[in-house]
Amino acid sequence: MTRRLFLLVTACFISLGFTGNKDELDTRPANQAIPILTQQLMTALPGDSTVWRRYLSERAVYVSETGEVVNKKELLQGFTAFPQGITGSIEVKNVRITEYANMAIAVFDAHEKQTIYDQRIEVNYRATWTWHRENRRWRLIAAHNIVLAKDPAPLPIDTGRLADYVGTYELSGKRRYRVEQRGDTLVAGREGSQLTPLIAVGNNVFVEAGSNLGILRIFVRGKNGGVERMVQRRKFADLDWVKIQSDNPTGKK
Repeated sequence: MTRRLFLLVTACFISLGFTGNKDELDTRPANQAIPILTQQLMTALPGDSTVWRRYLSERAVYVSETGEVVNKKELLQGFTAFPQGITGSIEVKNVRITEYANMAIAVFDAHEKQTIYDQRIEVNYRATWTWHRENRRWRLIAAHNIVLAKDPAPLPIDTGRLADYVGTYELSGKRRYRVEQRGDTLVAGREGSQLTPLIAVGNNVFVEAGSNLGILRIFVRGKNGGVERMVQRRKFADLDWVKIQSDNPTGKK
């Protein structure tokens, strides 16, 4: 009940905003101040550096979703308004705060909506931000942000080629990976585990449904035209699985 009440109060603060004195907000308890400050910072992106200039510590370290590491000066220099034809907003959700004396760690989700020349996209992020009381006021000293993967929309492909990808693939003689065809789709998984649908993102490129890493499965043909191996592209690094068996024990369904 206490947690539910806290989340409700937090949601009200974020949705209604804080109309009091900024200095008063700076000195409130972490669970009251930080969710509001976080939303203010997100709302200010990408063109309004005023809020960021106030709440970033002079020694702040910011790690973007692309892995870029910048300090306060470098981050503020990157602020610029959206180009014409592009609009967007970010909503802060599920703020979880752990407080340690004059420190507080906030883990939260950020839901971004963008319109890019009449096309709409949505992206989810998860962030870990560390706050410190400097002269009794909360200041952001470190931020790390990642993009949360989601299942892509399947692209149309030549389903007549799906049977070419069916079979068993082996990794260095240690592990095996099964690919089976069911109707106009493929399912796959490590030998002995439950098979998962593969989502087509190209004629020979698939991702496993529900994977939070966005791992690509790329089927590669040899000189004779047949599929000889599968490249597992995980975190931009490749593993080669050699095809050792081509039959489909379940048959097409």
